[in-house]
Amino acid sequence: MRPCSQCRHFNNSPAEIEKTFPGLNALSSAYGSVWADAGVCSRHELVLTPRHQCVDFEDKSDH
Repeated sequence: MRPCSQCRHFNNSPAEIEKTFPGLNALSSAYGSVWADAGVCSRHELVLTPRHQCVDFEDKSDH
């Protein structure tokens, strides 16, 4: 299996993370170092590290 960082469902853009979690910036910011390279899986609605893997992988370059 390939890592989530290469999946079309994975997004680690700080702006998209803050849009996904309204009010997040009241406590912190998706631009902060605590997020590192974590992102949101739009398929499973989970916060994941880019190294995570799952069976629902879809290559970003295919879309």
